[in-house]
Amino acid sequence: MGLLTGTDHDSRLAAVELRREMEQLGVPPAFHRHVGINESQGNDLADHIRPFRPDGLVLRVPPAATPRTLASLRDGGIDCPVFLPWIPGLALADARSAYGGELAAVHPFDPARNEFREFARVYAERFGHEPSASAAYAYDAMMLLVRSLLQAGLTRTGLRHVLSKATNPEGVTGPIAWDTGGGNPGSPVLVPLLPGPS
Repeated sequence: MGLLTGTDHDSRLAAVELRREMEQLGVPPAFHRHVGINESQGNDLADHIRPFRPDGLVLRVPPAATPRTLASLRDGGIDCPVFLPWIPGLALADARSAYGGELAAVHPFDPARNEFREFARVYAERFGHEPSASAAYAYDAMMLLVRSLLQAGLTRTGLRHVLSKATNPEGVTGPIAWDTGGGNPGSPVLVPLLPGPS
């Protein structure tokens, strides 16, 4: 398994965590290559990877660079499974169309949920493209806020009280719950993406 990460802040932090997890699982990366955000990959990337004959790659670069990097892999003849952690802002359709091989992405919630599929259908009709996970979370947040305002009225203390007492309301992303830090813990899933055009 090879590891390809960007040189931006988020990718560097992800690289540290990914390496740590891979090593703890007993599958340290066979190689770790940094991919510059504006770097023109051409065949250089494929030439670096080919001698390792990886059985898979983990790719974490910024959203705008992900399709370009996947296209470089495809054009360089690299055909192994590629795993994408969740990259906020990445349109999975763009990743899917850039790479002809096996591709899977971590999604922060199950996109096969009926509630999300209905949301995605309406969203695509209105905006002409699939919603991102961030759009679904924003929708859930706004719906929770609107419902709470209708119940509490226009007072900050009332709104805070209603929100703090909300017990697992259902959103398009799944049940909304609060952990001890005030966050909404999710249940990420690995989503296989259909191969793009060759």
